[in-house]
Amino acid sequence: MDCIAPTKGDCAGYYDKLQAIKVCWSPATDACKNLLTSASGGGSIISTPQSVTGLWYDQKYSGSGFNFQMSGSGLLVTYFGWDATGNRMWLISDIGPASITPGTSIALNMSYTVGGTFNNPMHNAAQWGNLILNFSNCHAATATLSGKDGTQYLNLQQLSGVVGLPSC
Repeated sequence: MDCIAPTKGDCAGYYDKLQAIKVCWSPATDACKNLLTSASGGGSIISTPQSVTGLWYDQKYSGSGFNFQMSGSGLLVTYFGWDATGNRMWLISDIGPASITPGTSIALNMSYTVGGTFNNPMHNAAQWGNLILNFSNCHAATATLSGKDGTQYLNLQQLSGVVGLPSC
């Protein structure tokens, strides 16, 4: 790919991000909205990490999955599935990174709430285990969910995104 140095006119709001990672940008592709490639060979980032927001699942595990929510603060993940005894289980992650680099693992602590009732919820979080995510692109990732109920290795695909968010 023939590369040129980005200018403010090339990518408007993306200019600072492009400069910070020394991006090789080609006007023949819409690199400002798609994948940014590092000229230094250090990998690439998903330029619109909000595009991973939505529901994700592994076809082998029907009825369970993840909700990925990317905000300005970072990635928040909820898991819905079953525990080792067959009861419904909901887990929530700590806030993760605000950027995603394909091929780079993201490690998140996963917790669940304890106590309370429908009309009187208690906000007592208990550590369950961890989640390791590795995105290959905006629509596919692997996940290792490991904790007090065992370990699952998942091949995730995005089931649905959010209308109005930028695409990958």
